[in-house]
Amino acid sequence: KEPKNDVYYIKFKTIIVGKRYYVINDFSTRSKGYGSWYIDHSKKNECVLDTVGLWRVELVKAKPTQSEVTYIGKAILNRSCANGIFGLGGFDGEDLADQTYRALKERAPKALIKIKTKK
Repeated sequence: KEPKNDVYYIKFKTIIVGKRYYVINDFSTRSKGYGSWYIDHSKKNECVLDTVGLWRVELVKAKPTQSEVTYIGKAILNRSCANGIFGLGGFDGEDLADQTYRALKERAPKALIKIKTKK
């Protein structure tokens, strides 16, 4: 679906088991400093049965070129995603958090926005 009024529709494909799921990202609360996401129940979700969460982005006061991101969420997975295919290579919450952290840490330098300041 096309974005509308700060609401974006995203399709994900899990790396481990190759299943698809659909999430709605809602940035209509951007002026309050946070965004949220939840599962798109209008689509067939093969992996994530339900999910909800939010993130908040704030500038680091002492370092104006950096942001602090707070990310919190909950997901309910079907059995094949929770345990991997035939029990091979599933993930638990701690593992998922570690995978997410490593992926974000790897992408962060590429995503930094350089801010020019006047002197």
